[in-house]
Amino acid sequence: DSKGLTRWPLGVYSSSNNQPRKGTIAMFDCNPTQSEFDNAMQTLANASVATVLIEFSGGNDEGGPDAITYLDAEGDIVTGLSANAYNESGSRFDPETKRFVENPQRWVVYENNSKRDATPEEIKRGQAARVLEHPIYDLWGSFAGEFYVHGTLTWDVAAGTYTLSGQESHEVWEDI
Repeated sequence: DSKGLTRWPLGVYSSSNNQPRKGTIAMFDCNPTQSEFDNAMQTLANASVATVLIEFSGGNDEGGPDAITYLDAEGDIVTGLSANAYNESGSRFDPETKRFVENPQRWVVYENNSKRDATPEEIKRGQAARVLEHPIYDLWGSFAGEFYVHGTLTWDVAAGTYTLSGQESHEVWEDI
């Protein structure tokens, strides 16, 4: 079932039944700005990516993207865009001051049981992946709750829009 959602600018949805829906991403520090969105689309366009397919699943307190496939205009897979850079910025608890403090932005890559600083190109790809995955987390947050969802988020890079398709189930409790 395709929900036919397209989204941009942030916070505005239009769906096939014209019902607006706001996202619930507040618990995550990953609401992309318009500039981040534009940069992500440009990074993909520069790599000749026309379509991005993101398979996702989750529920019962865990979930997220399972696989990302980048396709060119002919439908062939574009390789070399792995997004293995992660942003370690955010707050952390400082036991000395017993307060939360902000970490400076630092992008890292984990490999061979260690981490290293990400290269500028790896950072661009990591930032693009964060923007692309955003609608999943915007709709399902941390995947907390008695439900299960799986589907595909398909981005049209040139148009800057996405379509969301899949299925969602909810657990039903009955009195005994």
